[in-house]
Amino acid sequence: MKKLNNYTRFGLLLFAVCLVSTRFGLLPAVIEGFCLGISIVLELFGLYASGHDISKLRSYKINFLKKCLGR
Repeated sequence: MKKLNNYTRFGLLLFAVCLVSTRFGLLPAVIEGFCLGISIVLELFGLYASGHDISKLRSYKINFLKKCLGR
């Protein structure tokens, strides 16, 4: 089995938080839905990133953060 990338790890972590919150009623339903949606998107993006080159996206994110932070 391949090593999981960061997108998939964070998606699984958010999914676990959502499941625990659903079981024990820790978070409001709106936040649970948001958490579930983001976790699904991150897991799908992690699957895509494991088989494709995402260096262009990574460089775009770095340049965007540099512009936003003014560095």
